[in-house]
Amino acid sequence: MVAKAPAPPVKPVPPPVPQSTVPAKKPGNIPIIEPGMKEVPVLENEENVVKPKLVPGPKKKPSTEKSAAQESARVAKAEPSTPEKAPAELYPPAEKEPAAKVPEKNKTAKTEPSKKIKPETFIRIPAAPKTKEPPFPTTPEPDIFKNSDYYFNRAIFYQQSRSWEKALTNYSKAVELDTKNPDIYNNIGVIYKELRQYDRAIEEFLRAIYLNPNYAKPYNNIGVVYYAKKDFHGAIRNYQKALSIDPKNLEALNNLAVAYKRIDQLEKSKSILNQALKINLAHAGTHYNLAVLYEEEGNLKSAIHFYRRFVELGSTSHSALSAKVKKHIETLK
Repeated sequence: MVAKAPAPPVKPVPPPVPQSTVPAKKPGNIPIIEPGMKEVPVLENEENVVKPKLVPGPKKKPSTEKSAAQESARVAKAEPSTPEKAPAELYPPAEKEPAAKVPEKNKTAKTEPSKKIKPETFIRIPAAPKTKEPPFPTTPEPDIFKNSDYYFNRAIFYQQSRSWEKALTNYSKAVELDTKNPDIYNNIGVIYKELRQYDRAIEEFLRAIYLNPNYAKPYNNIGVVYYAKKDFHGAIRNYQKALSIDPKNLEALNNLAVAYKRIDQLEKSKSILNQALKINLAHAGTHYNLAVLYEEEGNLKSAIHFYRRFVELGSTSHSALSAKVKKHIETLK
């Protein structure tokens, strides 16, 4: 059970004071930058090797080449003996070996009957002992595979490619080599958030906070999860906790402003965005969110100004949205 970090007390927010303003004009079908997160087994199951069962070898057929007279003579001379058990054959069954050649002088049983080979004089060759061979040649493991950072960087690559399964596999290997790295748990939580497994995501973020209580990113990411679940007050509390640790976190500031906007506290949202502009005047997302707020208030002149600034700053980082904003500006003129 993972202990949750205590949330800071939140002062009750007074209800908004009604203002007599001109009805705000809603922006026309243009998306709003929602909170996001920058932070960025399937091991193959070994098949059960089933050893094949021992298969008895083929039974030897009695030789029919010699005459019945020779056989009856041998039976008369041979002494009765109890049959011995045949040795168990190894898998796969060994092939029949050709009969040993008898020297020319021993071929004729009539002339030299004393040189016959009795059945009990055959020597049994014991089966060779089984040796357990290693499945792969034993080679020294490179040191790079014993480094947590190696798997961590691979996981980030797969996470940026949205290959969630491969990313989680590499993060798991990184955790095995370094169990005290909070970045690993934070990034695992981001993946579970993308997979909409919100409870599991929060659990991973809390693990990161447990390892480093002064880590602002997991608090911001927990706020994003609450926002996705439409718990805007829970999101605000966690964004504020992240900002208490890192007051210049532009991502947390913009996320907090968006959350206040969703509960219709537009002035509070605008104040937070202006605070973000003082920290970084070239942050494209802040300009866009301010443009949306001014447009909702009916201040089209200020809205167009901030939309244009967004296009100038975000043409590369937000190329698709910049193209839509250019068309939207024309409708506001």
